[in-house]
Amino acid sequence: WQGSIVDRDDKQPLFEKIQEGLADDLPLMVVGHLASPAQVEKLIAAGVQFAAMGRELIREPKWVQKVEADDEQAIRYTFSLRDLDELKITPPLLNFLRTAFKKGFPISTDEKQIRI
Repeated sequence: WQGSIVDRDDKQPLFEKIQEGLADDLPLMVVGHLASPAQVEKLIAAGVQFAAMGRELIREPKWVQKVEADDEQAIRYTFSLRDLDELKITPPLLNFLRTAFKKGFPISTDEKQIRI
């Protein structure tokens, strides 16, 4: 639901601007900061044909299956460093995630939750 990064006063979501300019038979895919089923459902209700996920599928590879099973409570929205083996996140990938996604990739520790 991001608005213009050029005109901060323009709050119309970018996908709506793009959608207005597309031919009726051309589908639109939206990606970025989608984590919960409610966020995806809101996009679909707004007329978006496809929602793509990236970071969320790294920390919760079974996201689709859990949503289909109506088991949103089981979705992992953050992960612990103890989950790295299960998620097949190698040290180089973890380093990349920490550098590329400094904000918006939650990792929890026993003491606190940190965002990288």
